[in-house]
Amino acid sequence: MSKYVDALTAISESGVRFLVVGAFGMNLHGEQLGPTLFTRDCDLMLPPDPVGLAGVIGILRAQGFAIEVGGEPLPDEDDVVLGGIVRHRACVRAIKEDVAFDLPLQIAGGEFEELWSRRRRFRLGEVDLPTAALEDLIRSKQLADRPKDRLFLETFRSEIEDLRRRDAKRNP
Repeated sequence: MSKYVDALTAISESGVRFLVVGAFGMNLHGEQLGPTLFTRDCDLMLPPDPVGLAGVIGILRAQGFAIEVGGEPLPDEDDVVLGGIVRHRACVRAIKEDVAFDLPLQIAGGEFEELWSRRRRFRLGEVDLPTAALEDLIRSKQLADRPKDRLFLETFRSEIEDLRRRDAKRNP
């Protein structure tokens, strides 16, 4: 997780609101509560706002990340392109070597503002990261019901239940 710290710090310091979601978010809960789960990327949910999206893309580009949407390189973003991404709730991906960020504008089971209202904060290095609540993360994977989500939930069932028990004690 430490290889993500520089980018996460820069994004956090920019003032753009985001939520860490997906397995990376579960891992932040796990850092405080227990086990670490396997993930290949860091998912940062953004509000559906072209300005915030442009800010995060700019930060990641400045750090050497290649930006793509739908598996295709994203040319220099402009208002029309960003507006289309937001309108279609497309997911932007940023990749540099073995570090990847996905920037979803929606996830199964909740809109940004709803999830934001239940967020938790976890420290990674020197940065505090707003992270979706554990139950929101689990529900999202259940509702997405993609093969990879079903496999993840099944593979890490006991670890997730352990996280749930510990989270319930920590946040009654």
